[in-house]
Amino acid sequence: MNRPRELVGPAIVIPVVTELLRAGLSDRAIARELHVDAKTTVRRTRTALGIPAARPGKRAAGSVEDLFWFRVQPTHDGHLTWTGHRNRNRLPTVRHGGRNHSAYRIAFRIEHGREPEGHVTPACERDGCVAPACMQDRRIREHATVKQPPQAAGPIAATSKQVL
Repeated sequence: MNRPRELVGPAIVIPVVTELLRAGLSDRAIARELHVDAKTTVRRTRTALGIPAARPGKRAAGSVEDLFWFRVQPTHDGHLTWTGHRNRNRLPTVRHGGRNHSAYRIAFRIEHGREPEGHVTPACERDGCVAPACMQDRRIREHATVKQPPQAAGPIAATSKQVL
């Protein structure tokens, strides 16, 4: 089996390798992405720059919101389905920083930019939806259930509304 040759010259590869090294990628990941040799091109660049070897294993997510976006899948109708862990009550959860976080509460904060009041529930009827636009807390539910003025029924009521 032939090994992939370097697709671009060293003058172009080294700055790209440098950028990826500073971003924290491993030698092998950079070699795979750029189709270069990990030992000669990437390791030598890492040594020349004095950048320590990348730590093995998975990297922690930057924020709980990042984890939320990794664990949702868009649907054809604009909603988001949860693909991550669910607790024993079947509620979607994310573990970050040693704590469990409700995916509903994360989605609410993403959409509204504030902490929710009380329980957060999806306002849509779609099973398993965690789309930020669909989340509602107690304040939003109470505001939505404020009594509307009674409306008369029948064709006369419709006619009077059209006149107004």
